[in-house]
Amino acid sequence: MPNAVKKKVIRKKRASKKKAKNKLSAAERRQRQEQRLFKIKINTVFKNAGFAQVPTRDKEFEFLGKTGEIDALFVYENILILSEDTCANERQLPDHFRKKSDFYEFLSENEEEFISFLQNLFPEFADKCGKYEASDFHLTYLYCARHHMDHEKYEEHPHVKFMSYTSLRYFEGLTKTIHKSAKYEIFKFLDLKLADIGFHAAAEPHKKYSAFVLPEKPSGFPSNYKIITFYVDPKSLIELSYVLRKDSWLDSEGLYQRMLIKSKIKNMREYLVNQDHVYINNIIVSLPHNVTFADKEGNAIKATEIKKTSHLQILLPKEFNLVGLIDGQHRVYSYHEGEDKYEPSIEIKRQKQQLLVTGVIFPKNIDPSEKIKKEAEIFLEINDKQSRAKGDLKQAIQTIVDPYNSIAIAKSVVSRLAKTGPLSGLLEDHYFGEGKIKTTSIVSYALQHIVTLDEDKVEESLYKIWEDKNPQYPEVDNEVTRNEYVKFCVKEINLFIGAFKRWLSDELWTTDRKISKALTTTTINGLIFCLKKLIAEGKTGDFDHYYAQLDGQLKINFKATKNFPYKSSHWRALGDKVYDDCFNYDE
Repeated sequence: MPNAVKKKVIRKKRASKKKAKNKLSAAERRQRQEQRLFKIKINTVFKNAGFAQVPTRDKEFEFLGKTGEIDALFVYENILILSEDTCANERQLPDHFRKKSDFYEFLSENEEEFISFLQNLFPEFADKCGKYEASDFHLTYLYCARHHMDHEKYEEHPHVKFMSYTSLRYFEGLTKTIHKSAKYEIFKFLDLKLADIGFHAAAEPHKKYSAFVLPEKPSGFPSNYKIITFYVDPKSLIELSYVLRKDSWLDSEGLYQRMLIKSKIKNMREYLVNQDHVYINNIIVSLPHNVTFADKEGNAIKATEIKKTSHLQILLPKEFNLVGLIDGQHRVYSYHEGEDKYEPSIEIKRQKQQLLVTGVIFPKNIDPSEKIKKEAEIFLEINDKQSRAKGDLKQAIQTIVDPYNSIAIAKSVVSRLAKTGPLSGLLEDHYFGEGKIKTTSIVSYALQHIVTLDEDKVEESLYKIWEDKNPQYPEVDNEVTRNEYVKFCVKEINLFIGAFKRWLSDELWTTDRKISKALTTTTINGLIFCLKKLIAEGKTGDFDHYYAQLDGQLKINFKATKNFPYKSSHWRALGDKVYDDCFNYDE
């Protein structure tokens, strides 16, 4: 056969082979891209924080008769994290999570044997074990989900640490900003203590510092409060500290600090290297009640015996998340363990330089919520005069310092609406919640008016129909009663919005504004305003009542069109329309 003919045949074969290959649909390509980026984010978090990764994906194994697979294995000293990542949708997630949780529970009953099994199965893991034997390892089971799952589902499985996508994005940002120093917050997220890491359990349990102690009378603080000032190296402070960041992985209530700004940290690290001296202004912190005191000779002194300003030794327990950074988090974390050109110089400063710290020691019997309230007040005193806090930050602080205020209760309600019910996973109660409904305006313009406890406004408030309030002590003036009232408000709002969701066609229940106007701040505010009118008119009811009135009577088309009449400020008109169409009937 001539060469030209041969080449033609080869070209034809190649073409037909290429044609036979199945092409992925646009949806499949998006799904694969989502899975790939999700895995990268998880790996980035642990790599930046100083963990080593052992390749385990797609390697099925059998252990004691059970078949399983590990998506990722992360190792730090003797801490071993078994990680599962999934892009399963909201309907698939609960069942997938339950099955993985059952497998993790089986492994937890045979941990030492399983670690030895892993050492044989993955030689790279055996190489990373170093000085640690199987019995030295601390196993943590992690489940990372790309999509939302109702928090009640994962609370049923406390032996598994559930990392939501918003928490993952928070840790991604944190580890890109303070790199390996973020590991201490990851340890806190994983419920690890300092004694769990390496051989810390055998180390000295306290750190000693020379300090000036200011008792109650000279400080003006209440009884049993102490103010102390001392110097501490940044390395120790980073290890011992925590920050109540509003948009972190912690519960959104009781948090008030801003996020770390990466560019600011970078500029401060440059300053530290170029100026070659420590910051001279105070870091403000809260300290635990179990700080102890000693005189210069090391003799113990009771806190109640300190009646005047004294030069003493303080003994801080060596434990993660002991010192609450109220003001100065950027200064502290500018000393982080990084990977930039400044690190060689800052590594020395991190251990040798001394930061001036002023700390508040709280009384032993103080309620945790009261402690956070006091911290938030101090934070506000320092920061609100310098740069005006944003609306959502002020709402968060309001929840702490004045928890029975309408805004504070509304903020608590919206946080729970974001976790359970028809709006679960759709409300933006987190800085890293992308493509969701913003809640600041919902709290300010709608929710605060329907949950208010003000006497002259309760006729249109859910408090009016709260049957469980104590008739003898009807005031919501303690934490237990407040929590019960918040739960009631969430239940009633979920009933009404749940009926609206049932009435609406499935394709319109989306936050994509190119498709629907149903899940917007305007619509949610309008529905709450309608419910407020129902309370005033005595027309509230159960789910079936609301759905029966909406079905076939509501005349609003929520499809996204240029002619949709209810713009951002028209929520009151939308609420009136829902009421007039469906509930404007005679008793």
